[in-house]
Amino acid sequence: QAQVGGRVLPGVNEKSVASTFYTLTVRILGVKGMAHADQRDQNFGRAVSSQVEAEHEIMYVYMVLNVEGITHQSKAVRMQSFRSVMVPDELFEFELQGNVLGTLLSIKVFKVLRHGDLAGGSHKEASPEIGAAYVELAACLHSGGHKVSVCKLSHDSHIGSVGEAQLDLRLFSRPLDFTFSYTGDQPVFRKAGYTITPKGIKAMPQAYKVKGLPGGESIRTLTMDKVVPSEVQGLRVWRAVDAKNNTYTVKRFALTEFDPRRMLVNELDGLIDCLQQHAITPLDAFLDRLEVVLVLDDMGGRYLRDVVERKGKLPEQNGSIVLRQVLQAVRHLHENKLRVHNDIDARNILVLKTGEVRIGGFCYSTRNVGAAQKFAGPYVHMSPERLLGLDCGVASDSWSVGILAMELLCGKPAYDMARFSGPNALFEFKKMVVTEPSPSIKRGDDYSDEVRLFVDSCLHKNLKLRLPVSGLLSHPFITKYESFMPNFLGRWISKENKPKRRASIISVDDGGKQESIFALLQKASGA
Repeated sequence: QAQVGGRVLPGVNEKSVASTFYTLTVRILGVKGMAHADQRDQNFGRAVSSQVEAEHEIMYVYMVLNVEGITHQSKAVRMQSFRSVMVPDELFEFELQGNVLGTLLSIKVFKVLRHGDLAGGSHKEASPEIGAAYVELAACLHSGGHKVSVCKLSHDSHIGSVGEAQLDLRLFSRPLDFTFSYTGDQPVFRKAGYTITPKGIKAMPQAYKVKGLPGGESIRTLTMDKVVPSEVQGLRVWRAVDAKNNTYTVKRFALTEFDPRRMLVNELDGLIDCLQQHAITPLDAFLDRLEVVLVLDDMGGRYLRDVVERKGKLPEQNGSIVLRQVLQAVRHLHENKLRVHNDIDARNILVLKTGEVRIGGFCYSTRNVGAAQKFAGPYVHMSPERLLGLDCGVASDSWSVGILAMELLCGKPAYDMARFSGPNALFEFKKMVVTEPSPSIKRGDDYSDEVRLFVDSCLHKNLKLRLPVSGLLSHPFITKYESFMPNFLGRWISKENKPKRRASIISVDDGGKQESIFALLQKASGA
């Protein structure tokens, strides 16, 4: 193990966070339907018309599983009243921490109101809940960690109901993959070869030179200038400045949460795997109470999301310069490190004053190309296969590059996210991405054919037709502007938008008319 930025800490009398970690896997074996509520009620007899009976005999349902705020949603299945139906083979995993006694698995069944909605319809009405149940995980633990549970579902719906669901539950403990002491003279956090103390990173799994903060600076002296929204509980992000106006990105990872611990290691691994000329520079990481504070050097640059919001869409040659550098960085990760980025987005890409591009945002990255993380992270730039929870790999990054290209070149996101709101926003977005045509730059817009074809090459839903990153680098849209150096982009970004000049209007004694000073000067020069 390489020693970087200091010595490996000696053994200390430390008090570690005592906890038990479990992985719960849930496989839905099947669901059994019930008749429509009115059909079951003897008071109604057989007064229900055959049309209503036929409408409610067949329905499409999906299930939502939740444990301690972690939620998974199954695919929709077609079922009939009184008949059991097998659910497509899906395995859902929950990473749990602490005592599972008293912990409940929540099961809710929702009905898709109309079959057309599954094919990308514009119906926005919320799906009604038609069944619910709870399973105590302690029962699975007492049965040796494996239990097939038949859950009777309660219901109060008059739209149709589901009678029971059969689940295969497996609960097993996981070995502790980190140590964390927060008392004593030398608090320390160790995970995946990293050793982090209040004084910084003391050891790393591979050789890497940690620069450290500038002299006299610490995480206490930095001014948190702007909060960056984060979708993960236990991860907080800021833009920060020091006394000399040097800019930084500061990320705080809560060590008491599973996801932030994993994301911290992913972030450090990804930044190290990426070539230094393409990656945002990690200055150091510090243990601060129950968090690790990672400080990244922004080098006076601006993140692409801020550039687009301030200057609008990028000219084609500037967009090509950005995408060329992003693709070069991602190609190195794919071919040399077998790493999938999984979160290529404008908020994670830094552009320096020189026009050089640096990428970050490796929290969802993984080295396992064949089995990359499926549904994880912000879903706006996710490929269809990731949204569906299927195995995915390097082709998912190509899709994200296409979504990024549309945002840069059109000056706005590829999707109108205002369409999606409420509790079913994610379900509706998934349905739209999977079933509707891929976003594209339409003919007639003020864009070249090379731009349109580049975006189309990234956003093929058929993985065999979607170009890999190496193929995108040789695309005419990229090669067309190869002679444009990054400083061309840097000058454009540094140039402030100037407001259009308006002609000054003055009053003159010319029959009561008002003329611009430019018109008067023209008349005077003509005279």
